[in-house]
Amino acid sequence: MRIDFVTIFPRMFEPLLVEGVIARGIKQGLIEVRVWDLREFAADKHRSTDDEAYGGGPGMVMLAEPVLRAVEAVAAEGGGATPHIVMTSPTGRVFNQKVAHELHTRSWVVFLCGRYEGFDERVRELLHPDEISIGDFVVSGGELPSMLMADAVGRLVEGVVGNADSVVADSFYGGDPRQARAGYSPIRPSREHPEVAQGAGVARDAEKAS
Repeated sequence: MRIDFVTIFPRMFEPLLVEGVIARGIKQGLIEVRVWDLREFAADKHRSTDDEAYGGGPGMVMLAEPVLRAVEAVAAEGGGATPHIVMTSPTGRVFNQKVAHELHTRSWVVFLCGRYEGFDERVRELLHPDEISIGDFVVSGGELPSMLMADAVGRLVEGVVGNADSVVADSFYGGDPRQARAGYSPIRPSREHPEVAQGAGVARDAEKAS
């Protein structure tokens, strides 16, 4: 599976590529990841990627031209394959495990990481991206939501997680967190689970009586 991120803060993704599920998938050759600096596709000497919204209003919007050029460059590496474009957006459908499974079925996902007041409307009109939100709260940009979604999708790639049964047993894998298992580490005398400790005490008492 291939995952691309288009962002104005590429260094934010460095930890993702060296630790955790995505990094493991990269090392195993199961996941390919590319991080694209959107500023490299700006047209002016200041490498501008935002501007005031047409018609006024507070805040800035992400310019369409750099985004469109970046996506064109990403797609050019596909050898004819078409990437699935995901735009982080507060107005998009809410991300959940079902959406993670859906994105996993795509062989190639490109995350457009928004900033400021979002993207120029032409990005929506021309790319028809899959707009996804991670919930009803505010973060500074689309980088962290993109990494969160990528982690959820990446662990579904066969072979990335060592024990495939553990993925199936995840709390939301089947859509119902009530199916989650209660997990306990091996019993130690100082940290016994109450019910287990009580049962163990009864067994020891029985041994003494015999």
